[in-house]
Amino acid sequence: MILILYWAGEILPSLVICNNLRYLSNNMYYIDIESIFKKLIEELKNIDNDAHLNERYLHHRFSFLLQQDEKYRITFSSKDLFHPEWATYIKDKRNGGRYYDEGNRKYLVKTDEFFEKDPKKDKRHDSGFIDFVIGFSNQPYCGIEFKMSKSIDKKGLIYDFMKLLDPKNKIDIGYSLAVYYGRKSKPCVFYSTIKQCLEEAKCRLEAREKPLNNYHFYAIEVFDRQIVNRVEFRTCSEYESATNGLSMICNDYRKCCL
Repeated sequence: MILILYWAGEILPSLVICNNLRYLSNNMYYIDIESIFKKLIEELKNIDNDAHLNERYLHHRFSFLLQQDEKYRITFSSKDLFHPEWATYIKDKRNGGRYYDEGNRKYLVKTDEFFEKDPKKDKRHDSGFIDFVIGFSNQPYCGIEFKMSKSIDKKGLIYDFMKLLDPKNKIDIGYSLAVYYGRKSKPCVFYSTIKQCLEEAKCRLEAREKPLNNYHFYAIEVFDRQIVNRVEFRTCSEYESATNGLSMICNDYRKCCL
């Protein structure tokens, strides 16, 4: 099953990063995350069913591919534009992080009521680290998350959705690549599980400002060195989705079938 969403019937423009202001311009820094993801997806067809892999493999491979462009090489300078393990919403760092674990890895956004408690007595805080961000470390432009396992970790996927869709994290564009291998799910089950995770993440962010509206998600399932399931979606203020030969216009992604 393939679900691909388009904005106005066209692929969204590639990411452009400005070195001092956060807006799109053809004259500024340019990076095509989608091309790197496509290369990774092609390479991931080599996964054996009995492999023992996790998302760190994706982290290292993505970092290597991105840093082929010298603009994004890590030089340990304050001017670096590529940062791993970025803690979300810097203002909340002093309070232990933006999110908290209600129990059994169910992460929620802290409310005003939560802050009335003494944060030092609560050890469930989490800064919501994003795997990679691009841009200046104090205000990055792009956030990137990876997942890799033998089956969908619903709790982890929900949390990734939350971190990238949460407007408080002040990123303008988000990308996710989720890779599952060694099993062959029914297409409808694979799709519906991802859909449920996205809906749950949106519910947990319901009281927030309008969620990030420029988010690109890719998920594949690899079995016997073949991609047997694939889901792609993009959230934008206006987009056209196409699936099974049918098209649909949706002005508000929260009302979409996703």
